[in-house]
Amino acid sequence: MNLLVVNSEKFAATAADHIEAVVQSKAKVNICFPTGDTPKGVYLELERRVRHGMLSLKNVRGFGLDEWGELKDDNPIRCSSRIRNDLYNRVDIEEYYYVNPQAFDMAEECKEYERLIQTKGGLHLSMLGIGLNGHVGFNEPGSRVDSRTRVVKLDDTTKRVSEKYGWKQKQPIWGVTLGVGTLLESEKVLILANGRHKAQIVQKAIEDPVTPFVPVSLLRDHRNVTFLLDTEAAFLL
Repeated sequence: MNLLVVNSEKFAATAADHIEAVVQSKAKVNICFPTGDTPKGVYLELERRVRHGMLSLKNVRGFGLDEWGELKDDNPIRCSSRIRNDLYNRVDIEEYYYVNPQAFDMAEECKEYERLIQTKGGLHLSMLGIGLNGHVGFNEPGSRVDSRTRVVKLDDTTKRVSEKYGWKQKQPIWGVTLGVGTLLESEKVLILANGRHKAQIVQKAIEDPVTPFVPVSLLRDHRNVTFLLDTEAAFLL
């Protein structure tokens, strides 16, 4: 496990440096991208580099990490909608995929997403945030280390935090996510956390025993995982 702590001003650029290194290492690169507040600054930095001709992401295939259940494709809260707005529409990534939460057979949809990832060569980098309950994607507390892409019941903490989206329709009670086992098969994993509100769960994730009840801790034993924290998120370590 690699632990990297930087000040908040360098956080986004440091994450972008990690992504750029992977992008430049292969002719075609498969990256799992998350949504949420944590990666927004990283996506702005990638956009800046592409806009100024410092970087091209044309060789990147994007794979969505997770998705809210039952939301229609045009719903702006859907993870696929937000990642398009935050990243894909702003840079030169032309190929990207995500799980459809409206599929008739969700079990088969999840299996097909796993097959797609493998057909495309596997994930070269998975970039992940840490939820306040220790989740990664929608791998909620209690997730198995060998879990695969699947439908999950959302934890109460996840539902409470999601209230910031101002649900105009019924709030989803389930989601679909890449599994912990799927993420552990990535060549590299980059886990991001910033802000003092993440400090307590970061401490549990890094210093406490590995446990499925803090799912992000299950990734500590990955052969090439980096926890990138700003000083606020790291202040309890």
